Amino acid sequence: MFSNLESVLHFSCSSPPNGKSILITERGTDGSFLLHHLVSTYLKAGNGVCLVGLAQTFTHYRCVAAKFSLNLEAEKKAGRLVFVDAMAATASEIVSGNSGGSSSVCFPLDADELQQRQSLKGFYEAIRSAMGELSDWKSKPTLLVVDDLSLPVCLGHSSFSVAVLAQYLQNLVCYSGDGLGAFATLIRADPAAKDDEMESLQRQLTHRCHQLVYVDPLKTGYCRDVDGTISVEFKNLSTEKKERERTQMHFKLTDKGISVFPFGMSAAVL
Repeated sequence: MFSNLESVLHFSCSSPPNGKSILITERGTDGSFLLHHLVSTYLKAGNGVCLVGLAQTFTHYRCVAAKFSLNLEAEKKAGRLVFVDAMAATASEIVSGNSGGSSSVCFPLDADELQQRQSLKGFYEAIRSAMGELSDWKSKPTLLVVDDLSLPVCLGHSSFSVAVLAQYLQNLVCYSGDGLGAFATLIRADPAAKDDEMESLQRQLTHRCHQLVYVDPLKTGYCRDVDGTISVEFKNLSTEKKERERTQMHFKLTDKGISVFPFGMSAAVL
């Protein structure tokens, strides 16, 4: 299904990313297939997944997974998957857009400061509670996915409040003593739009994530054999120089998966 993609992203069912935070940035084309890949990778390895749906419903994810012979209903019953319908669980809080805090506040905030400054604290608590429903999340690697963290900004929350939320979610699965897992989220960025809050969110999340994945359309326009470009950056957050390794590939989506290949190596060329 995703054998080529796994080599680009440097993880697989036998070696899922642990202790890492992954930021997927859409820049003019859909990048949600990467979230599906991450969910599939963890579940097929027998690990747990907490999937937070801000942009999509569980029905959407169930239908997509079924194409790749993955039964999300069965995974839920087995205690390996929990789905948080964000809009149903904390709709009034997310839609209110009353984010409180000032962008001048520095990380890290303690729990009391988060409660005082951020209206998204209830959303965080709903996710943390859902994590507890996973059968082995404190003993096995667990993936926490939020499918679109740019949506709260679109609904009026400040980029700072959303970045604080992301920080606490990262700490929940990547750095806490309860378990070692990975945090992944997606944001939408329009290079042509002048949105200061969205640009601020992207900068803050980029600074704190280990792996950056950018999904772009072809600059030359539509092509039957190529859908776009995936650019991957791996950061070493433990070094002062913030060393980065970069990989860039073309991709083609199909009904049953995705093909990833170097520039100039599409089916049309070969």
